[in-house]
Amino acid sequence: MSAPVVENRSPAARKIIIRNADLNADRSVLVSCFYQFLTPLSDERRYDWLYRDNPDGPARVWIAHDPENGALVGSGSAIPRRFWMGGDEVLGCIFADFWIHPNYRSLGPALQLQRACMQSLDQGDYQFCIDFPKMSMVAVYRRLGVQPAEAMVRWAKPLRVDSKIGQKVKPAVLAKCLSAAGNRLLELSDRRFGRSKKFEIYTHEGPFGEEFTELGRTACCGYDFCVARNQSYLNWRYRNHFHQQYSTLVAREGSRLTGYLVMLRDGNYGQVIDLIGKPGHECLEMLLARAVSIFREQGIELMNAPMLPSDPAAQLFKHLGFYARESSPIVIYASSHGSYGHALPGKGKWFLMQGDRES
Repeated sequence: MSAPVVENRSPAARKIIIRNADLNADRSVLVSCFYQFLTPLSDERRYDWLYRDNPDGPARVWIAHDPENGALVGSGSAIPRRFWMGGDEVLGCIFADFWIHPNYRSLGPALQLQRACMQSLDQGDYQFCIDFPKMSMVAVYRRLGVQPAEAMVRWAKPLRVDSKIGQKVKPAVLAKCLSAAGNRLLELSDRRFGRSKKFEIYTHEGPFGEEFTELGRTACCGYDFCVARNQSYLNWRYRNHFHQQYSTLVAREGSRLTGYLVMLRDGNYGQVIDLIGKPGHECLEMLLARAVSIFREQGIELMNAPMLPSDPAAQLFKHLGFYARESSPIVIYASSHGSYGHALPGKGKWFLMQGDRES
C-alpha cells in the first residue's frame, strides 16, 4: 500500500512503501531498529521470545521503506493473542513495537503504516486488536477515526516513607527517626488485611499446569472479555520471559487452586502484574496482602497495580489502601468481519491488567 505522491521532497513527505516482513530474513535489521528507536532491551532473545515463540502463533510485522533510497523508516507489529469472549475462544492481537524514523515523523507516514496494520484485521486475520499507545499515537488513531475506548488506571500504595521524609526533613538523624515511625505506622495499618485462615498462600515454583488454565477460565467467566490465561500462555509470559524475573503467589483451599498473583520488583517499585481469582473472593485479599508484606520486607517504597477503573477488583485495591493515580489510553479496533463489537469496552465487562501488555 502506498500513499499519494506529493510534490514536497522532504523525507517526512515522501511516499513510503509498506511490505510484510519475513520474520527470519528481516530478523537482524528489525532487532537493530528496535534497539535504536524503541528499547535498549531489544536483542535476539527478545525478538525470538515475542515474535517467534509466542504460543498463540508467530507475530506479523509491517515494514515501511523509502523507495527513493531504500531506507527502512518504520515498522509496526501484531502479536497474536487468544481471548475468552462470552465463553468463546477467539484470536485477536496486541499491536506493539510501532516506530517511525525521526526524519519521517509527520502524520503522513505514521498514518500510512498504522492503516496497513489495521487492514490486516479487516482482511479477517484477527477478530480485533488492542493497543496501549503513547499519547503521540493517540493522535494517529484519531486521524484514522479510532478513539481510545478505555483507560488503564495506575493504583499506587506507599509502603515506606524514607524518600519522602528524606527530601523534606533535615538533619538526616531526624529524618531517619521519623521514617522509622512512619514505616511502622504503615505496617501496622496493613495487619488487619488478609487474616483469614481459610486459604494457604505460598510462592509457586515450577511450570504452570492445567489447573491454572481451568482457574483462568472460571475466574474470567464473569467478564465479557479476558485474555486466555492458559498454561502455555502463562509459562511463556512469566516463566520463560526473555528478561524479567517474575514471582507468583498462589492461594489454595486444601488442594484446590483458588487464585494467583504475579508480581515483579522493578528497582524501588513493586508491581502487581496479574491477579486472578473469582471476583470478590477473599483469597484475592490474602494474595494482595501477602504481596504487600513481601515488597515491604524487600524495602520497596511504592507498589503499583494498573487496571481498568471498571474492574470490580479496583474496590479491593482501594480497600487495601491503594490510590488511583494517572491513567493511560487503551485503543480497541474490531474487525469489520468480526462479530464481537458488542463486547468492546463501554459495551461489556472487560478484564485487563499490566500482564496483558507486551514487553
